Amino acid sequence: MLWLGQMCKFVFCVVFGIATFTITNAHSDVLDDLKPSDESSPGMDVMPDKERLKERVRERYEAFVKNDLRRLYETKVPEYRQPYESWKKIWSKKLSDTKISSVEPEKICDCNWAVFPNGRSFFRCTVLLRLTFKDESKDDSKALEMWQIEDGEWYQGYADHHDWEDCPGK
Repeated sequence: MLWLGQMCKFVFCVVFGIATFTITNAHSDVLDDLKPSDESSPGMDVMPDKERLKERVRERYEAFVKNDLRRLYETKVPEYRQPYESWKKIWSKKLSDTKISSVEPEKICDCNWAVFPNGRSFFRCTVLLRLTFKDESKDDSKALEMWQIEDGEWYQGYADHHDWEDCPGK
């Protein structure tokens, strides 16, 4: 059973790995320096809509399963995006081999304000995802993603594609 779990993790990482690689390598200095903000709501008067966050997660993975590259690209944080044509070349190959049939947000784990080293604050949430595979003999798997709000809309920032049973610290 451990082997199956490791295989599912491998399949997920192969499918999603390029995004993680791109973000963590291109922005590792920024991601390492992110820290929770002491401020309760810098630059925003109301709590962002968590139901909209769940919708955006569904939109992203519906686009993923349907190989809709443009919609998938548009769900990434604009500041982390590569130019579309470069990104499209990499992802069109990855999406054609997907083993995932659906991804659903299972729960929102934690939300907080974070601050980039340049002082810019943003609101982010960690989302626990349930992955269902096309091969019904494979068990569902779970993964974590960090989503953040930019200009009033939720975008996928980065991901931790290890198997998780629940939110961190639970």
